Amino acid sequence: MISLRANPLFIVGICIAIALAASAGAVSAQTWESVKLKSGAVSYGQISGGGDAVTVEGKFTDTTRTYEVVEEKEKFFRISDGTNSGWVFKISVEPVDAESVPEKLGQGSTTDPLVGKRVVVIRDKSPLQVSGREVAKAADCSVFTVTSVQGDWLWIAAQKGYLRRSDVVLFDEAISYYTRQLEASKTARNYWNRAHIWRLKGELDIAIGDMNEAIRLNPSEGAWFVSRGLLWKGKIDYDKAIVDYSEAIRLNPKNGVAYDNRGTSWDAKQEYNKAISDYTDALKFTDSNLQVGILGESEITGSDSDTMVNSRAFTLNRRGGLWSKIGDYGKALADIEEAIRLDPRYDRPYINRHLIWEMQGAWDKVLADCESITEKGTQTGALLNSFAWFLSTCPNEKYRNGARAVELATKACEITNWHDANDLGTLAATYAEVGDYEKAVEMQKKAIALAPNDEAENMRLALYQSNQPYRQPDPQAVTEGK
Repeated sequence: MISLRANPLFIVGICIAIALAASAGAVSAQTWESVKLKSGAVSYGQISGGGDAVTVEGKFTDTTRTYEVVEEKEKFFRISDGTNSGWVFKISVEPVDAESVPEKLGQGSTTDPLVGKRVVVIRDKSPLQVSGREVAKAADCSVFTVTSVQGDWLWIAAQKGYLRRSDVVLFDEAISYYTRQLEASKTARNYWNRAHIWRLKGELDIAIGDMNEAIRLNPSEGAWFVSRGLLWKGKIDYDKAIVDYSEAIRLNPKNGVAYDNRGTSWDAKQEYNKAISDYTDALKFTDSNLQVGILGESEITGSDSDTMVNSRAFTLNRRGGLWSKIGDYGKALADIEEAIRLDPRYDRPYINRHLIWEMQGAWDKVLADCESITEKGTQTGALLNSFAWFLSTCPNEKYRNGARAVELATKACEITNWHDANDLGTLAATYAEVGDYEKAVEMQKKAIALAPNDEAENMRLALYQSNQPYRQPDPQAVTEGK
């Protein structure tokens, strides 16, 4: 790393052959919004900082990427990949014609090689667009499945928007991409990016190693401690996770994300009052307009980033779930109803509301809500799973419908690429309900392979092996002591 106090244009001379300067022609940045490095062009410095203090950290050499022109000075452009920026001679780049965003939702080819592939966003706050209108921003390292392709635009059905092709790399190539970024510039951010992908691949120990480096390079950034805390949580080491979340809070006592995540670890340790206190603090410091991207509850390979959800709705739903655990259903429903009001697209609050009604034996409410959600076209895997579970395991025979449950549970498994233990366990229950115990045992064993320490899953396997279906406890029978 070189630290300089100098004119940024002088720095370009460090990275680019001076001989190019003589042939640099005049180009207008107004007409060049996007560019690529010419094939064989000399790389340029990746620059951060501003004013008189400028830092050069390595070089860029990727001639396949599209960069945004953000500034022009004489013979130079400052170009950005969305995360980093640097100066380059105009003669070393060529314009990229901007292609209009498709007008219609889902427009494009479904036979393109990218369709069905998972991609990783490599440009922070990459805009998701429809008809030239931005509908959301995708954080870097978000993971999505491409459902159709129109020229330079990828349709992401889960987000109901188009991403620019140059803003993503294939999931299978993401580690290599971020490794190249680190070879060029060993920054804390680049270590964080690679750690996130290792986490999604289930390589938690490798991811922790990368986060250790990120923290070593920048120990005052609370976000790195939150990220390492998530990794400790993934390893079921809640105490270490709490230590990291607490350090993030020490660095910034108004870090709502750190409070929220620490609350989940207190919840896992069954220290519910501490968890509720953390969720309450998280709500104090969370912007009502903040959107967060979340993964499936299992956070395993195969899950895409879900639709961006309102951060307050996210925390309210978690706190509502805890109120229900300690039996305060009134406060639980109040939090959950507010979460639904803040973000009606967010599926988890509906599921928690179903669970509360099931604990109260309010089967009519559960069925009516499930039917209403399905009629509205909401087809998230989690909601389909919840409905299928209800239809196959309700203790009241009046509400069971095995055939429909199998259909819904199968769709849920397809959405999560048949790699979610909860979905597979539900599918097993639906097969048991229709009397197909051979399939029930097969699916249950697959669920247990993904969650081997889950006692409830093992208990249900024994039932299916004995040709018995699973039934939820009947709240009324429990109340009456039956």
